[in-house]
Amino acid sequence: MAQQNEGWVPVFSLDYMAAGNSSKHNRRTADALCAQLLKTGAATCSSEAPGYAAIGGRVGWMYETPDFYLGPSVGAYYGGPTMQKESYAGTAAGMAGTAVTTVRNMTFRFLLEDYKRFKIDEGTSVLLGAGVGLAVTHESRWCSSSGVLACVAPNSTMNRGFAAWEAGPSLVIHAWELGVRWAGFGRHGLSPWNTVEVLTGLRF
Repeated sequence: MAQQNEGWVPVFSLDYMAAGNSSKHNRRTADALCAQLLKTGAATCSSEAPGYAAIGGRVGWMYETPDFYLGPSVGAYYGGPTMQKESYAGTAAGMAGTAVTTVRNMTFRFLLEDYKRFKIDEGTSVLLGAGVGLAVTHESRWCSSSGVLACVAPNSTMNRGFAAWEAGPSLVIHAWELGVRWAGFGRHGLSPWNTVEVLTGLRF
């Protein structure tokens, strides 16, 4: 952003998304699996299901004017609400057992972004705006068990598509950008994921 001319400019950033409300989703999933384990013969079941953050980056191609940025971006992120390692321990007929379900996922996000620029001084601006679009998640799930507990679901892979959005401010000093966003993912068929996103990058 060193030169404020009209035209297309590249944008790059590294993005970090906090765990947000992902632990609530993981807790519900763990409770449901515990209930299934109890139905299959376990006398007791306890579980751990932490939430995970996501990290990744994006590239964009923005049309710049003295007052606005508008254009598409694509991002790739590892982690998030379906990133899980759920551990179960239970007993049946006086015998113990354990089961561990592990889920890993990659999310690709496609946004149309629109940001208004408020100039502070030469080379320093604040951007305020939002982006809306779609996200696609590739999820891999597998399970291992021992003792009296058995895996209640087979190993699998799954792709999901859903709406995505973000909104918030950025501080831009020459070409360097530091921003905070409130980000959301619709996650079709699952609980929506809402989280805080921090980014740092370059706007040329």
